[in-house]
Amino acid sequence: MQTALDSTYLKIKYLGKLDKLVEYINNIPADLILRIDFNNALSFDEVISFWDQVEFKDRIEYLEDPVLLSNKTDARLRAIGVPMACDRNIFNDQNYMFQVLKPNRDFIPDKSRHKIIFSSYMGHEIGIYHSFLHLLTYGDLTLYHGIDTPGIYEEYNGLFNNHKDSLIIDEKKIENLYEDLKNKKWKAL
Repeated sequence: MQTALDSTYLKIKYLGKLDKLVEYINNIPADLILRIDFNNALSFDEVISFWDQVEFKDRIEYLEDPVLLSNKTDARLRAIGVPMACDRNIFNDQNYMFQVLKPNRDFIPDKSRHKIIFSSYMGHEIGIYHSFLHLLTYGDLTLYHGIDTPGIYEEYNGLFNNHKDSLIIDEKKIENLYEDLKNKKWKAL
């Protein structure tokens, strides 16, 4: 398994097979830190069942939007030690450890007691680049963020190059993106 920069972080998107996910998680290499995105696909009882079946809970940094939550549900999950991140749910400052922020969609909070993970929509390179710029301006660069998602789309040419233990922007590719936009035929709507 190869991750970006051979990182120790792996984000997993839940696609509807909880038993397969548990099996996969319980058999992955011990050096990986997991972020699991459920997109509110589980019920409260399914989250509890999943959490009970995971053998190596310390490898999970957070469950992102495990269930459509309420303050009561959030507190119950937090009380049993489920680390949670908020992306699509309304951010509840008391119960989440992380906020997943998409600068193309979200306002950047003035202050936060929580760690903010910057993410992109995994779409066009311009949106990825703009998310990257917001990360540089407002983000905590000591955290591992989800801006670059290579290999998701065939059309994605990649905007970053490996440099030591980090990624750096390929300025020539950015210039080409803007040049391509300038050369497109535009019409007023």
